[in-house]
Amino acid sequence: MTLIIFEGLPGAGKTTLIHQLSKELKLPMVEEILDKDLKSILPKDTKGFSENFFFNSDKLKYSNAKEKEGKIVLIDRGVFSTWAYNACLNNKDILRQAKSSAKKILKKYNSNCIYIYIKIDVKTSLFRKKKKINDSLDMWSFKENLKKTEEFYDRKFKNMKNVIIIDGLKNYNTIFEKLKMILLEKFT
Repeated sequence: MTLIIFEGLPGAGKTTLIHQLSKELKLPMVEEILDKDLKSILPKDTKGFSENFFFNSDKLKYSNAKEKEGKIVLIDRGVFSTWAYNACLNNKDILRQAKSSAKKILKKYNSNCIYIYIKIDVKTSLFRKKKKINDSLDMWSFKENLKKTEEFYDRKFKNMKNVIIIDGLKNYNTIFEKLKMILLEKFT
């Protein structure tokens, strides 16, 4: 089984692409955030949740994906997203915990993972998500956080062999067809 994990800034199109690919190719998928009962939670409903919740959600997503039927399972965000998010918080203890948690998950699952990094820039992320700039309740509304995250993804994915980088600034249908072709050719 291969886990196809979509990563990228907010507004890159990850969730939309995963839902459409899952539906059209009849592939199982795992949503962005799971609670302990494996129920999906929307990101907007997680304000105030502890970082431990997100680390545990990551573990649940990977293990839940391994239990699904089929050769491929699509996952909306993986451990790199949680790690990137925590890199923006400027809290060394939480970042250390994020690295440790990420490394444990990667050690256990990374050999079966392909990461699809949908690369967009900060300006596009803010525009697509229609963010109010510098909203104290939304860390993704701060340009510097998005820039740090973009740099984190670029640095982490630059030399990994199991990463496919997609230009997220291209037309949505072009991206969808390219991903569909990749999935059909490489994994079926």
